Formats: sequence, structure tokens, C-alpha cells
Amino acid sequence: FTTVDTLSRGEADAAVIIASDPVANFPKPAIEHITSDKCKLISIDTKQTPTSEAAHISIQTSTYGINTGGTVYRMDDVPISLRPAFDSPFPSDEEVLKKLRKKVRELKNGNVELKIRKTNKKEIISFERAIDKIKSIIFEE
Repeated sequence: FTTVDTLSRGEADAAVIIASDPVANFPKPAIEHITSDKCKLISIDTKQTPTSEAAHISIQTSTYGINTGGTVYRMDDVPISLRPAFDSPFPSDEEVLKKLRKKVRELKNGNVELKIRKTNKKEIISFERAIDKIKSIIFEE
């Protein structure tokens, strides 16, 4: 049971990819499925990649250690705290995921029935528009 196996067998109906580029690295059967209309692909990344270009929704985020503080670990497991060096117009991955989780919980508590709707529109959009778009693609009220 791996991500590659699940995608290659066509078993996933949605994927949220965070700071990774499977479209550039996975085997062809997995790529074909993740980029098809059978799998709704959401990309959350700091830059444009083949995965973000193929995604139904692409959310650009700030870069850790440059625009966002946090903690990194050296190879000897010593933590190093980072402060943001520059401001970014983009939210952090953490902000995006917290807002997405909150919105999904709100929809779930409203007993919204899950339905997948086809879409071929691909664009890089703001987080607020992305949440609305995720809701319209995955959830129909």
C-alpha cells in the first residue's frame, strides 16, 4: 500500500499534494491517473511544477525559512529555529491546511453530500478563491 500503487491502480478519487512533484517523478500509470478527470488533484507548493500545472487547483504558498518561520532539523537531529527573512503575499502551508480543514469540517457538519463534479479549468488562484473552488468541485450544496 503506497501512494504510487494506489494511483497506478486508479483507486484514488482525489489527491492533495503538498510541496512535492509526483507528476515529474512517479511512474506513467500513476501520472496518468492523478492527472485524469477521475482524480481531483490539488497542489499546494511554493513554486510552479508539472504537478501544479496539471492540478485542478493550485495554491501557491510562502517558502519556509525565507518567508515563513519554523523549525528545521540538522542531520544529527539538532533543531534550528528559523525566522522569516522576507514578507510574502502567499500564506504558509500551515495556514492553507488549517483553513482547508476548517472549511471541510464546516461542510461536513452541515451534512453536505460528497459529489465529484468534472472540471477542466486549471489556474493559479488566491487561497480564498481556491477554497470556494474546492467546495464547488468536491462538494455540491
